[in-house]
Amino acid sequence: METILQKTLLNNTRIWIDAEQQILQPSIDRWTLDLMRAHNRNGKAIVYNTLQAYLKASRAKLEHQLQRAHQEGWTLAIKLVRGAYIANDIRARIHDTKADTDACYNGIVSDLLQGTIEGVPTGAQFPAVHLFLAGHNAVSIARASALVRDLQDRGALKVLP
Repeated sequence: METILQKTLLNNTRIWIDAEQQILQPSIDRWTLDLMRAHNRNGKAIVYNTLQAYLKASRAKLEHQLQRAHQEGWTLAIKLVRGAYIANDIRARIHDTKADTDACYNGIVSDLLQGTIEGVPTGAQFPAVHLFLAGHNAVSIARASALVRDLQDRGALKVLP
């Protein structure tokens, strides 16, 4: 893995660690956080973790990872998706409706772009975050794009997707 990461750094590219079914995800997250801690430094991100917004715990997971990145001095990099394992995952852990999933996804986007994540410093102290928005929902992507333009025009954009 170190050889791949060094090549990634030399070529100025990124590694996207994909999300899997819930039973596998805790191990993937631990491994990915270790890689981000070691390689995502000084505002630069080469390793991205995938956050699945269809899971009820996604916001708490984001808050926890962002707090750790801030406390430990590394850059959090997130690929935000809605999720793909609804047929295989534990139903009680998935948002009850598509509208709930949409609200979670859109809320995370909005809060990251504005730098308003609960439990994390705001303003100039908001930690370095890299964000990749993945999705097929045209409404969410258009909404995120409009918010980016608005925040950028006002000089208030904290995270550039």
